[in-house]
Amino acid sequence: MWLLILRVDFALLWGILYFFLSYVPYIGSALEMIPPILLGFAESGLLTAGLVLVGALTINTLTESLVAPVLVSASINLSPVVGFLLLLVWTWVLGPAGALLAMPLTLFTVLMLDAFSETRGLARLMSVQKEPKAAAQP
Repeated sequence: MWLLILRVDFALLWGILYFFLSYVPYIGSALEMIPPILLGFAESGLLTAGLVLVGALTINTLTESLVAPVLVSASINLSPVVGFLLLLVWTWVLGPAGALLAMPLTLFTVLMLDAFSETRGLARLMSVQKEPKAAAQP
């Protein structure tokens, strides 16, 4: 929508490309915004290119900071704090590859801890505690 407002050509194409590349961690959305910024600059000048960049950064920041943590933590039952801390740990242990693989490795660790009765308590500490459902009244 932002590109349509700014009248950048092929806005629908850039939006679809942004949607699909946003699944590539960290670099997908950044790589996708290069062509519309250059096109905005070529068509309308530096102001339009700057507005495209500011809009993309704002939308990406809001999505990654507010929407994604809520949706992801609800779907994977993992505390956001644990996810962030283990991102740091996996990055420290494996470097850049650890940063890319932090979530899959963390989820695998939680599943492995939950599989054995001796370590199930650790898995529950890493998970979001959900309130038990009340028993149905007859």
